[in-house]
Amino acid sequence: MLKALFLHENEPHCVLTVWEGKENVPFKISRVFTVVANAGGLRGKHAHKQCLQAIFCVAGKILLKCDDGLTKTEDELIPDGKGVLVPNGVWAEQHYLEDKTMILVLCDKPYDESDYLREYNEFLKWKSEGN
Repeated sequence: MLKALFLHENEPHCVLTVWEGKENVPFKISRVFTVVANAGGLRGKHAHKQCLQAIFCVAGKILLKCDDGLTKTEDELIPDGKGVLVPNGVWAEQHYLEDKTMILVLCDKPYDESDYLREYNEFLKWKSEGN
């Protein structure tokens, strides 16, 4: 589990959360994006051949399901600065548990459609070939 650096301001209702490469994220950050969805939403449903991702929940709550072809894990993420490193070659799904949930995703590679495995059976075949 990754952990962000919390910087507490002097204001009682303000928290600044910082994710820094090498300190809190074990790769050079090349791409950043957010996703917002309501309860019942399902996103992800793919694996990357090369790209590493760090996923954090910044509002609401998600259940992050990961599958490396042999082992399946589930992590519930809330806005507490903790996140999950999703290595390449891992199928990931984000199940949104609350309305207006937002995730922040940090990636080590720019967007490249050819890096995606979007069909689960294709992912399993790719893994069985030694990837």
